[in-house]
Amino acid sequence: MDNEDYLKNKQVVWEFAVSLSIMPEALQVEFLKIFVNKLPDDMKERHFDRFANFVYPEFRWKKTEQWMEKRFISDMSRTPREVASMFLMYSKINTKMAPKIITLAQKTKDRLRKRIELGINLKKNKSNLSMIQEEQCER
Repeated sequence: MDNEDYLKNKQVVWEFAVSLSIMPEALQVEFLKIFVNKLPDDMKERHFDRFANFVYPEFRWKKTEQWMEKRFISDMSRTPREVASMFLMYSKINTKMAPKIITLAQKTKDRLRKRIELGINLKKNKSNLSMIQEEQCER
C-alpha cells in the first residue's frame, strides 16, 4: 500500500470512527461484538492490550505499578498472581482484565527484584529493606 492509499484509508477509518461514536450505545456494542468475533485469536489479544492502553491512560498504569510495588516490598514472597488478584478486588476492575494485570504484576516484581539486586534504595524502612536483601543473599 503506497502512501496515497494509506492516507485515503486513514480518512475512511477516521470518518467511520466518528460515525460510530455518535451512534447509540447499543449499536456501538453490537459493532464491537461483531468486530471481535471476526478477529483471529492472536489478534484479539493484541487488540485487547492496545484497547486497555487507550482506555486506561498511562498515569493510571503507573499508579497501579506503584500500588503493586508497595505490596511486593512489604512481602516479596507474594506471587504476581496474588498481588494482581488483590488489585482486582481492591480496585473493583472487571476480572477480564486479569491477564493484563498479572502481566503488569510480573513486570513490576521483576523490576523490583532487579533493583534489590543492584542495591537501590526502595524508599522503605531500612529493617524491611535489609530483610529483603538478606533473603536475596540466602538464595
